[in-house]
Parts: sequence; structure tokens; C-alpha cells
Amino acid sequence: MKAAVMTQSSSDITRQKLIEAATEVFSEVGYKSATVREIVRRASVNQAAINYHFRGKDALYCEVMRRAFLQMQANSNHEEVTAGPEQQLRDFMQSMMAPMLESASDNPGYARLLAWEMIEPSGYLDSLEKEGPVQHHKQVMDIVRQFLPQGAPEHQVAWAAFWLLGQCSVIRQAQSMLKQMPPELAQSLKDNSGQLPQFFAQLALGGLNTAFKPKVN
Repeated sequence: MKAAVMTQSSSDITRQKLIEAATEVFSEVGYKSATVREIVRRASVNQAAINYHFRGKDALYCEVMRRAFLQMQANSNHEEVTAGPEQQLRDFMQSMMAPMLESASDNPGYARLLAWEMIEPSGYLDSLEKEGPVQHHKQVMDIVRQFLPQGAPEHQVAWAAFWLLGQCSVIRQAQSMLKQMPPELAQSLKDNSGQLPQFFAQLALGGLNTAFKPKVN
């Protein structure tokens, strides 16, 4: 007697193809600019498939973001923290900012999805379970807490975390200003854009270390 073989139904396959295609599109252009037409084109399915499986673009986006948070949380749970505070901050800013660079547009990843949410909030994260976003912000708080005075109130730690996330989103604003720069400077900025995450990290470290450095009487 042959053992039963578990296979995916055509419906499950279509749903997975939509999620994978949507992840690519949302991470490349953000929620607002993503179109259902482009998602179904990449998934090689008809437009009715999105309505059948997700009842539209909004629910599909929420599912993609839910998976993004779960994946990032899983990665965080498996990573052993051995680096010092400054390296943790550098690594975090690298992971958040690098995917936003135009030169990294072929590497969407879940970090890029979160980056778009910082730049152009969709308003749909409230539809998600709070666990994912809360865990993500907790990770940032754990990093900045190490730079604040011991026993600093949690609301100050949260403010510092918001500030750090804001520094990550500046990278998109910087890129949008390239068209206003003299051609030679704009080209130089593009050629050296890979250095941006670590350069901004250095500025962030300078700000944190200076702001909370004990004053000498």
C-alpha cells in the first residue's frame, strides 16, 4: 500500500503566489503605489484571485505585513546578542536603511516593507495583531536603553526609540533631494550611497553618546 502524499491544492498555490508577488511589489514601491494589476501580473493569476483569497489589496497587505513581523521576530529570537551596544545600533540601522537605497532595490526583504511603513504609513497596521509591531519596537528600545542613564523611565526609552527609527527614514528623504543637487554632487552621492547607513549610524551614536554623557562639574 502506497503512503499518502500531501500536496498543496491549486487554491493554496494561488494564495502563496499572490503573497510572494505582493511582498515583492509592496517592498519595491510601498503600499500606496502598489497596484493590484502589477501583483496579479507577477503572480500569473487573474484579478479575481485577490478578491477570492483576500477580498482586496488591503487585506493582502495586512497578511504580507503580518508575515514580515513574524519572520523578523523569529530571526530576532534565534540571534544571540554578543555585540556591544554601538555595534547593535550599527547593525540595526544597516538592516533598516540598506533596503531603502535605490541601489538595493533588487533586494526587497521584510526590512524594506517596514521601511516603507516609516516613510509612508499605510494606516493598516492597526488591523494587525499588536504582537508584531510591539516586538519590533521593543527591539529598538532594547538597543537605545543601553545608551540612556540606568533607570531611565520607559517613556524616555520609547521616545529615543522613535527618534532612532526616524533617523532610519531620513534616507529616503535624502535620496529625494538628489534631483535638487548639482549634477556632480548628486552623482557622487549616488556612487557612495552604500556608505549611508554606517554614516548615519555614526551620527546617531554621536547624538546618543553626547546627550546622555554624564556632565562634569
